[in-house]
Amino acid sequence: LSAFELWMSDKGPEAAGLILSLGPETIPGLVDLFSKDEAVGGRRIVFNLLCQFGDKAVLEAHTRLRDARPYFIRNLLLLIRRVGTPSSTPQVKQLLRHKDPTVRMEALSTLLKFKDAGATKLLREALRSEDPDVASQAVGLAGQYRVQEVTTDILARIRRVILFEADYTVNEEIIRALGEIGDVRAVPDVAKLARS
Repeated sequence: LSAFELWMSDKGPEAAGLILSLGPETIPGLVDLFSKDEAVGGRRIVFNLLCQFGDKAVLEAHTRLRDARPYFIRNLLLLIRRVGTPSSTPQVKQLLRHKDPTVRMEALSTLLKFKDAGATKLLREALRSEDPDVASQAVGLAGQYRVQEVTTDILARIRRVILFEADYTVNEEIIRALGEIGDVRAVPDVAKLARS
């Protein structure tokens, strides 16, 4: 693992081949390396290796979800979302009360990906948030996961009177999400926006 850390920048494929040949015993050490990178998704080569180890890497990720570093938990959730299954839902739900809003949104995104029964209700609450960043992220998630159940909640967020430049941005996000969702109930409202 020390050699891998030294080589991964210059000799990525060869370094990855070494770790793969050593097998799943390297997972805890790989996750330690994964924890050092604050970028979204961490270092690509480490993330891809963990993905190749599949369920075993996800089980290791579960054991690290109480870490104090929000960026690390966010990256673990990205890993769980990529290669995990709905069996990770109980561990992910615990993060919905995390103090960091980014972690909470990543947890919600993961629950939506796994089609958890309570995720739509949580998404609806996020859409109604007083925090514009939370509401904006919720609109994006609704589009990304095509959650038709929240179409009317999204339509309620349309800015009908434009006062600020930011109002256009809000409407653009909403229109994009509605297009991704593809719910015909949105057509009349979007047509009104088009005419205006």
